[in-house]
Amino acid sequence: MSPQQWTGQPDIDGGSDIYSLSCVAYELLTGRPPFVPVRKNLFAWHEMREAHLTHEPPPLHVRRPDCPEGVERAVLRDRRWWG
Repeated sequence: MSPQQWTGQPDIDGGSDIYSLSCVAYELLTGRPPFVPVRKNLFAWHEMREAHLTHEPPPLHVRRPDCPEGVERAVLRDRRWWG
C-alpha cells in the first residue's frame, strides 16, 4: 500500500498508483519487495507500515548490481513516496 493508503488519507490521487507501480517494478528487478518484515507474526503489518511511511528501500544496485543507473532512477525517481 502507498503511504497515502496506510495513513487513511481521503484524497488519494495518482501518486498512490505510481508508488505501487514503483514497488512492483522494484520487486520484479530485485526478486524482493522493497520492504520485507523481519518478524513473521501478527505485528509484521506494523513493521511494514512504518517502513513504507518512514524509510527508503535499499538502492536497486545493492540488490541487483547489473541494474542500469537510468532504470534505478526511474523506479525511485519520486522520493517523496519513499519516506
